[in-house]
Amino acid sequence: MKKKSITLILSLTAICSALFSGCELTNESNYDNSPDYHSSKVVTDNEDEAQDNNSDTSEKSPEEEAALEKERQESLTVYADMISEIQQDFPELKVNYIVTTSDGGKSMSINLDLQESKDATYTIASELTVTKESLLNLNGITDLNIMVKNPQDPEETVGILMFENEHGTFNPVVNTL
Repeated sequence: MKKKSITLILSLTAICSALFSGCELTNESNYDNSPDYHSSKVVTDNEDEAQDNNSDTSEKSPEEEAALEKERQESLTVYADMISEIQQDFPELKVNYIVTTSDGGKSMSINLDLQESKDATYTIASELTVTKESLLNLNGITDLNIMVKNPQDPEETVGILMFENEHGTFNPVVNTL
């Protein structure tokens, strides 16, 4: 009988200590009051500032900007047939330029006025990717960047639609409408 009561007391003590230990861990894991959380947040903010500083150093020189602008202008001539076909079938679109991307693909920039609804605007962009998919693939276009403009103020961009070519099919990756 004494053994059973000692075993019972030890079992209860073990269970109670486990419960109290678990409660302490729950309180200690509150990240809002933890000094480690705040110090890691500071490190993250410093890392963000370092990345921002690095992006400042990667700005293009005037020579690089001039070369990019020259490539943009030349693309209008080189891809004139494709651009003409797209703009003939989609009069709402205006192709700005086509440039080579860092990974060797080609990015096409297009302006599109906001239509009577956001859905109508997105439908035009989607129709472009479906009906002109073969044409875009044949010309090596890997990215479509469609700037949706305010019809009353053409300088104002109200949204961006971006599509990436994955295995021959253009998939939406950004929609800020």
